[in-house]
Amino acid sequence: MIDIHAHTSNHKMIGLHTEDATLPTLKRIAQEHGVERVCLMATYFPFKQSGVHNRVLLDRIAGDQFFRMFGSLDMTGNLPAGCLELESLLKERLIAGIKLYPGYQAFSLASTGAFSIYTIAENYGIPVMIHGGSLHECCRRDEKLTYRCGHMTCPLDGLQYLSMPKQLRPALRMYPGVNFIMSHLAYPYTDELRAVMQEYPNLYTDIGAIIRTGDVDDDTEEERQRMADEVVRIVEEVPNGIQRVMFATDFPIQGYATSVDLLKRMHLSPEDEIKVAKRNAENLGL
Repeated sequence: MIDIHAHTSNHKMIGLHTEDATLPTLKRIAQEHGVERVCLMATYFPFKQSGVHNRVLLDRIAGDQFFRMFGSLDMTGNLPAGCLELESLLKERLIAGIKLYPGYQAFSLASTGAFSIYTIAENYGIPVMIHGGSLHECCRRDEKLTYRCGHMTCPLDGLQYLSMPKQLRPALRMYPGVNFIMSHLAYPYTDELRAVMQEYPNLYTDIGAIIRTGDVDDDTEEERQRMADEVVRIVEEVPNGIQRVMFATDFPIQGYATSVDLLKRMHLSPEDEIKVAKRNAENLGL
């Protein structure tokens, strides 16, 4: 299997299925579940003033061939510098794709700046991954009912529309040669994602973080089956759907056992299961 979407952190995980999301733990757990390669995401979260940026993540990987990496940037910061860095990493063959975070960053997927990223991807023949669907608030409320950042409301509350699948239509139309991956089934916009995938053959998705492993309200038998059924609808109703869904975890949000369970609940043939688990990612160069 190939996990096309995972994260690492040096911070203690709170309220998740693991307290340790360091690379050694991630690698061990992935290999225990038959994963042969993991694609790690660089992260840029300007509202949180945090993230694991490109060079930091490369230093952590330290040449370990078990990991591949998607580079990223802050689209709301110094965009020319960010584009130059991505091109430098691509020339050095250090990244396998680019990940964008609409909603977590206040920018449009149809903006001129975003189009400059798609042009880079087109020139280098790499996929562009898009955060799709729900946004998780930057920080928790304190006892004063304000967020720890000092705001009464989270800056992300009004930005979720930016991560809806329909926002990607202009890019899909203008860059038919670029393969786009909208993560997490764009949940809760799965119907919209399915409709956009029916229109554009260069749009793919993954099954990472559609279940929050360890959350007793989310990680239930009923919810796992419901989400597996949503994936099956894409497979059955989207042209070449079985070739456009990929295995992922968004580790540490979704555990490997959960992702494997979701895959099994789809009841695919052995040939189709290996496509979702591995072949589709390989066909995108991952």
